[in-house]
Amino acid sequence: EAMGNRPSRPEPDEAKELKADFHKNCALSAFALFEADVLILVTGAGFSADSGLAVYADVANVKAYEERNLTYQDICTPQWLHSDPELFYGFWGQCFNDYRKTQPHDGYSIIKQWRDAKNSGRVASELRALTEDFTKEVEEKSRRMMEEGMTDFCLPSFPLITRPEPYDIEGYAGAFFTFTSNVDAHSFDVFQANEIREIHGNVELWQCSQPNCCRGGERIFRAPLGHSFTVDTETMLAPMGNGQPHDAPNSKPDYEGETETIAKQQAVKSEHAETNARISKTLGSQRQYPLRFMPHHNSEFYEFTHNHPRCHFCRSLARPAILMFDDLNWVDNDAQEQRWHIWNESLISLCEDRAEASDEDYGKERLKICILEVGCGDRVRTCRMQSEDMLETLTERGGDVTLIRVNPDFPLADDPENSKSVISIMSRGLEAIREIDVVFRRLSKKGPCSS
Repeated sequence: EAMGNRPSRPEPDEAKELKADFHKNCALSAFALFEADVLILVTGAGFSADSGLAVYADVANVKAYEERNLTYQDICTPQWLHSDPELFYGFWGQCFNDYRKTQPHDGYSIIKQWRDAKNSGRVASELRALTEDFTKEVEEKSRRMMEEGMTDFCLPSFPLITRPEPYDIEGYAGAFFTFTSNVDAHSFDVFQANEIREIHGNVELWQCSQPNCCRGGERIFRAPLGHSFTVDTETMLAPMGNGQPHDAPNSKPDYEGETETIAKQQAVKSEHAETNARISKTLGSQRQYPLRFMPHHNSEFYEFTHNHPRCHFCRSLARPAILMFDDLNWVDNDAQEQRWHIWNESLISLCEDRAEASDEDYGKERLKICILEVGCGDRVRTCRMQSEDMLETLTERGGDVTLIRVNPDFPLADDPENSKSVISIMSRGLEAIREIDVVFRRLSKKGPCSS
């Protein structure tokens, strides 16, 4: 479990005040977002909940698990892969099916429009250039290290990349990046692959269960778009045998008008306060454009059709490349991690340059950064810690940073010293995003975003 300051619930009077200030705090957030040069989106399980997916507290609350006295934390461990593979693939196979069929909520598309606004500015071009230069520098130093046989070492903060990526990447992130603990891979429906960091992996990427399997230099492979798992939702077991293929989505659909279409479809499903989602019982609408920004390569090479998938290389059982509890063999997407670190270093460098320029010329402004954190609670605190760490680091390096924390239970700063830079919105994510967008659109009509 992540260390750090534990989230605290607002006292009753404070919670009452925060709820009363919902519209005011959303307006303040819209102004901070509008003025920002850079937007960083940090999301946890609460963000996915607005799509109709289950949060940690509810995902395993079904009869089959209750009869076996199993909680989410009990099930979400790799040991079941060998001791009870039908249970293991029943859980992860149904999660896979649920995520594959469920449409990301329209908050994704709203944030995409904010991202596009930020990426139209000069700062986005500067960040892309810095990231490209830094990437080439890291790649060259890594190549030299590999030639010298130094594969057990890496540059500070950067993993040594020794294997191909599981999907194709083009270009560099600009004035936007998203950092998430969610494993549903829904970010790839909306955002570019070069601007996504999944700190716990995702259900679309699979790995061998044997830690020493590395034939061909590849450890992570894609699940095919045409695959789904056969799961008995009464017992939550997945029998050995073939999975159920389905028609793969059109690889080049027409996306015109998609934001309005999705928003209309989800308008009647905006909140799920009365009924909580469970595994195999999602509350969202049908997914329209799955993984359109996770480009396939060598897709035929990695096709697997079994209900208990096996490693392409050694034929051992395969598992999702997701960080589980008590998991010592998870394989992270090193290239994705490296992109995130390099972009962060580029952002820090730009903060320092702007701060130095502002000290020399009072007409210059410090780089303005907005961190929007949505749905990150107290069960898995990785993302909350990341948000406040970035707030502190970027501020120390000269940035003008605001953290917008949206959470119905824990909207306050975890470190009281950060409170002055945190806007707390005590609500669900989608409700807040829609309200912020109303004000953001008004501001956008008055003048251009900061650059």
